[in-house]
Amino acid sequence: VYIILELAPGGEVSQDLKLENLLLDRNNNIKISDFGFCKMGVPEPGWMASVPLSETFCGSYAYVPPEVLQGSPYNPFLSDIWSMGVILFTMVTGKLPFDDSNLRRLLRQMIKGPIFTSRHRGISLACKVGLSLSLSLSPSLHHHIKRHHHTL
Repeated sequence: VYIILELAPGGEVSQDLKLENLLLDRNNNIKISDFGFCKMGVPEPGWMASVPLSETFCGSYAYVPPEVLQGSPYNPFLSDIWSMGVILFTMVTGKLPFDDSNLRRLLRQMIKGPIFTSRHRGISLACKVGLSLSLSLSPSLHHHIKRHHHTL
């Protein structure tokens, strides 16, 4: 979470965050790899509001937000926040939050939101709130992650 929050104010967005692109160094520090879709921008005060919208499909179905799958213009930084939520949900639960084997089903599941069941009893409420914010259908809620990133 910290890496994404640090990259974004400098204008960098990955647009292809997924578990397969996270590596560990010998000290177990996470490194992001594969910057093929990365966008570089110019940091400005109020940078989040000034991020140009993207219309390019980038990423993997399981990790991109609904607006990318639907071909709608999207904020690439907020798309990275969604992808980070998918990664963290998977790391915490051991399972992707949504089934990407069928595009229609995937979109329906995204609209319902991530499902926390009795199997997820050990996950703190704060972590569930952070994951729910990052996987919210309202991209405008994703920016609240900056205030709640410590819970993840």
